[in-house]
Amino acid sequence: MARQLYDYWFVQFDFPDENGRPYKSSGGKMVWNEKLKREIPEGWMSKMIRDMSEIQRESCTPNVSSDTIYHHFSIPAFDKTGAYVLESGAEIQSDKFVITKDDILISKLNPWTSRVVWCGDYPNQIASTEFVVLRPRIEDRGYLYMALKDPKLIAYASKGATGTSNSHKRVNPEFLTAYRIPYEPSVVRKFSESINSIQNHLLKNRNEINLLITQREELLPLLMNGQVSVMPQEVNCDLVA
Repeated sequence: MARQLYDYWFVQFDFPDENGRPYKSSGGKMVWNEKLKREIPEGWMSKMIRDMSEIQRESCTPNVSSDTIYHHFSIPAFDKTGAYVLESGAEIQSDKFVITKDDILISKLNPWTSRVVWCGDYPNQIASTEFVVLRPRIEDRGYLYMALKDPKLIAYASKGATGTSNSHKRVNPEFLTAYRIPYEPSVVRKFSESINSIQNHLLKNRNEINLLITQREELLPLLMNGQVSVMPQEVNCDLVA
């Protein structure tokens, strides 16, 4: 749904006009934008990713706090679950980026594989240094998140990736955030409000799933060794009759 909405508003430019009609399909005026090398709606502009967000580089050393449990956004965790893994500081051997609930992560490693993370409100959040940590303005967050998943941006980042190994190439954060996208404040604000709502709902569902997984992993060993048992509820035959 979010992908379709993004394509409709910012690829086809059929966002609702002042009369609620699809802009371009209803004859909305389009003008050439030299920086984007394409036509965009009249009155729009182009912005670089870095104009809409700041790169965050604050880091920490988790194993200094060996007993602390971290919500760790790593490349392997994302590839497995699309989210984080819970790890103690003792299990994490290298420095990590410190992140907040409003950040967006995008992988600089092998950027042809899209890895974009919508961060949530978790305690002790950290991210692998293989991610670029972006802190957008709240009114731009939903739009920026979807723009970072756009196939055109993925192609741009892939073209700029460098490295001696084909399996381990990285894109420079400054190059990545120089990418330009079409922008109009009121349209972006309305779109971001919709995406923020969708993503926060998905995040709530994911948190509930992760809680159930954690409970399952805690209970399963106890069930297997007989420390706990699941007894069927007694049925009152008189009530059934």
